[in-house]
Amino acid sequence: TLKSVYVFASGKDINQALSANATIADKLKNLEKDGLINRFTNVSSILIDDSIQQARLNKWANYWTPDKKMQLVNSLAKAGIKYGFKKDAFNKFYQFLDKNFSIINIDSFKTLRNLFLNDMITETGKSTMIMSLIKVSDKNRHAVYTTLSGIDNVVVIDRQEITSGFVKGIKQDFELLVRLCLIFVTLVLILAFGRIETGIIAAVPMFISWLWTLGFMGMFGLTFNIFNIIVCTFVFGLGVDYSILMMRGFIAEYKYGLKDLPSYKISIFLSSFTTLIGVGALLLAKHPSLHSI
Repeated sequence: TLKSVYVFASGKDINQALSANATIADKLKNLEKDGLINRFTNVSSILIDDSIQQARLNKWANYWTPDKKMQLVNSLAKAGIKYGFKKDAFNKFYQFLDKNFSIINIDSFKTLRNLFLNDMITETGKSTMIMSLIKVSDKNRHAVYTTLSGIDNVVVIDRQEITSGFVKGIKQDFELLVRLCLIFVTLVLILAFGRIETGIIAAVPMFISWLWTLGFMGMFGLTFNIFNIIVCTFVFGLGVDYSILMMRGFIAEYKYGLKDLPSYKISIFLSSFTTLIGVGALLLAKHPSLHSI
């Protein structure tokens, strides 16, 4: 299945955007020649900025020197006599050769733009953007994205790359968040229980459960993604709650002789059981995102 990648050339006005778009078109032609993209749509075959038009006009004028024109006229005249053409059959072509061409203003393409190209061009008061659409296979998508994203005044929008970058950023922030949470929760437990050793003992199950989680993920080759990160935060919060409940049961029994610890254990067991059943039901889901949890 081919993926769609959108490439935008930007500039302060239409000519600057067209200049950047011409650079994109050259890159896309090379990528298509190398087999990295299957096809692309670009307005450069119709709309060209003033500088490129002038360069092509200069190239045309430099090529058609008077000697070349005379040689072509003589060759056509001899060929015309040989094949029975009238002497004035090529007069319009000769006039075309002698014509002084000038740059075509972008406004001259207004009708054509209204018919075909306005969907690919966005103009505001301060900037202009021209869109190119690329069709590329999934295996070549990243290579194409890397090649085009380094060009000045060019923005590449690939939904999969954006999602991957988003998830990567969340993963990095999540790792930092976990460290901060472990430290913060430990400090809160110490302050809440009023003793350092009690707070640390209450925090130990939290640290062990996190190490178990990382260990099992490493054993089964699982990596963090947006979905299991959400589940991990959920499980992490439950672990903190259970640690606090157990510690309160131990303290109540130690200080006041209350034998309420079994009720705490049953409450935690029932909570864990219902949570396990609820989350475990996702194993039956067919959506690949839920399977990744």
